Amino acid sequence: MHKNNNIKLSDVHQREASFFDEVAEKFLALSGSENDKESSLIVNAEKAIEEYSDYYQYAYKFLGDVKGKNILDMGCGSGKSSVILAKKGAFVNAFDVSPKYVEVTRLRARINNQMSDTYLTPTFMEKH
Repeated sequence: MHKNNNIKLSDVHQREASFFDEVAEKFLALSGSENDKESSLIVNAEKAIEEYSDYYQYAYKFLGDVKGKNILDMGCGSGKSSVILAKKGAFVNAFDVSPKYVEVTRLRARINNQMSDTYLTPTFMEKH
């Protein structure tokens, strides 16, 4: 029989956000100086797709030409896919459960000249 643990969605959200905030902080700390950080966040779209694992490569092939399309990146993490898609001409809205990862994505988007007013949205739970 399945036991009901009465876990609240808000508790799960907080736990997940805290975990991924820590991951994002480590990501930024590993980047070193501001110049190192910026160069580590630059994305060469074609090279990045080639270096991705097979399932990401399949996803990009499946999407085809994204120029002019609106794409929602749910769980954007560090924003690499968001920037790749934006560099390929998509209008990307991205969000993550982690406010720190949204910061990383904003930084990556700015460094890659892919920032616009509609590019990033705050985390879903910040709005509710």
